[in-house]
Amino acid sequence: MEFPVTINSQDEFDGFVKDRIARVEAKFSDYDELKAKASQVDAVKAEADKALADAIARAEQAEGKVSEYETKTQVETWRAEVAKAAGVPADVLRGSTKEDFEAHAAILKPLITGSGPVIPTQGDQPATSTQPSEKAAFADFLTGHRD
Repeated sequence: MEFPVTINSQDEFDGFVKDRIARVEAKFSDYDELKAKASQVDAVKAEADKALADAIARAEQAEGKVSEYETKTQVETWRAEVAKAAGVPADVLRGSTKEDFEAHAAILKPLITGSGPVIPTQGDQPATSTQPSEKAAFADFLTGHRD
């Protein structure tokens, strides 16, 4: 088609319009196919995003469990170290840091290793006499043991 074009009738004009519409429709003839593919890609992307979010959640949960285990192990190590150093049973120590355990051990140590029960005659030796008691002499007499 050469320009400038002279249009002499309505049919000629309609032909030009139909030709132009056909060219535009030809440009976008695969629009429905591309639209379907785009929706498939969106669905796959949404599924991948969900899988990624699930994986991140599982990883965070696993990291939390590892951190909890490491903390528990560290606390038990501190408890054992302080118990050994202070001479206090580990199962009575309370706290969550080494400093807490040391402070609690300092409070408990005098209570655990204190003077103990008071026995009024502790350390006294029984009086010994050179004369055997009457009962001892009678027992010697019965068994035939004589001095």
